Amino acid sequence: MAYKGFWVVVAGILAVAFLFLSFSGNNYSKESSIHLWNYDLSNLKRNELLPFLELVNKEWLDKPFKVRIQKEVFLLPKKELGWGLNLVQTRKAILKAKASQVTPVFNYDLEAASKWLQELAQKTHLPPEEASLLAGKVKRARHGKSIDVEQALQEIIQAIEQGKNEIEIAMTQTIPPRKDTRQVLEEIG
Repeated sequence: MAYKGFWVVVAGILAVAFLFLSFSGNNYSKESSIHLWNYDLSNLKRNELLPFLELVNKEWLDKPFKVRIQKEVFLLPKKELGWGLNLVQTRKAILKAKASQVTPVFNYDLEAASKWLQELAQKTHLPPEEASLLAGKVKRARHGKSIDVEQALQEIIQAIEQGKNEIEIAMTQTIPPRKDTRQVLEEIG
């Protein structure tokens, strides 16, 4: 009887060890591979995720992100704006992943980014041209153009989360002239 009890205990210990290894496992992805951008995470152990994400974040911060407006290119100062991977939340997203591609979670200082984009808008805007009368001819007014700061910020965030390294921002805001063509025509009768 004691002999039989011994094997029950051994079987129980083996079952617990098997379950422990199955659930803690060396790799957190069991059947399908998990990717964060172009990184395959399927061979990483759970305790290796955070140090790996720290390296990914450093590499991401060091890599320039280009913002193209018209023909000018600006580099997004990610470090100076306080942007970076939220390591803990990204790790949680990886561990809970159902799909093969995981979207990283970022920390964004939206106020600093908006201020930076407003400065870019001032540097790159095309001012409106006022209508005028020159040598008896009417010079037509033209609307100016600028970037929509809020829209540009959302487009940049979306591009970053998709792992892109550059984006082109269109000038979508219209700046009306103070004096349009109709007003000049009315003045001359």
